[in-house]
Amino acid sequence: MNLKPQSVLPGTAISGALSRVMWAFKAMPLLVWVTLPGWLFAWGLIIALRGEQWLHRDAIGVILVTIGNAALYSWVCFRIMRRRRTAETPRA
Repeated sequence: MNLKPQSVLPGTAISGALSRVMWAFKAMPLLVWVTLPGWLFAWGLIIALRGEQWLHRDAIGVILVTIGNAALYSWVCFRIMRRRRTAETPRA
């Protein structure tokens, strides 16, 4: 098969882009579950602080989602690392 470089490069680029789009659609349900704790934290805080009237509620909500996810997943990683460290120490 004799392919010219002018057709190989665009074909590879198109194939790679379509592959990424398909993986993104496959991963979308997973991304929803990964960000769910942050969304719950953000909406809970907005409701508790009566943030319906906030001027930049959407931007503040994104920041709260980020903080909520970072706090939860750093806590989970800390617990896992601490459990591994205690499991590796020899008991006398």
